[in-house]
Amino acid sequence: MKLKNLMMLLATVALLVMATGCIFSPDDSEEVKPPDGRPDATTPDKLMANFKDIYQDMDSGDFEAMLHPDYRTVLLQATFDAWEGSDNPLTELYFDRDGEVQIHRNMFEGLGGVDEAGIAKPPIDSISVAVLDKDGTWEPVEESEEYFGGRGAYKASYNLFINFDTTENLRFEVDQRVDFYAIQGSNGLWKMLGQRGFDNQ
Repeated sequence: MKLKNLMMLLATVALLVMATGCIFSPDDSEEVKPPDGRPDATTPDKLMANFKDIYQDMDSGDFEAMLHPDYRTVLLQATFDAWEGSDNPLTELYFDRDGEVQIHRNMFEGLGGVDEAGIAKPPIDSISVAVLDKDGTWEPVEESEEYFGGRGAYKASYNLFINFDTTENLRFEVDQRVDFYAIQGSNGLWKMLGQRGFDNQ
């Protein structure tokens, strides 16, 4: 089954966050550990290689560690509009870092979701990133770009094809072009600042 886009899938999982608050509440003593066993993200390309690995491993801790504090996932207007008439409409045209972290905890830890029509969706059992191909090079983000400008960030466009297999032997396929945004920290390592998807024409 082909989904319209990755943002629609994330919105489906996001309902768990909005409806019930923080489902996973780690102990106060539990700390987010830095990535272990993956190469340091000394370039944006290494950051993206880690992203692919983290997604396929469904590693929520390393996913969280990879994101910049000002991270944003910018939704398609169509995704936002699709949820407008639901019982839990989206309130912003983006997910911030906290929302994105919680969404991926839910997905990676095997919780189901509910789509914009209120239909329950089974938990994700495994993820395979079949295509993560950069189209062009990393370029500086224009100062005027909403959400990401004025920070010294870079962006690159990727062709993305991901298989999401569920516990009910259903497969969701996401085939989409996505702009990824990355920013370099004072330690020389790169963090993911955000992503913005596009409708396939």
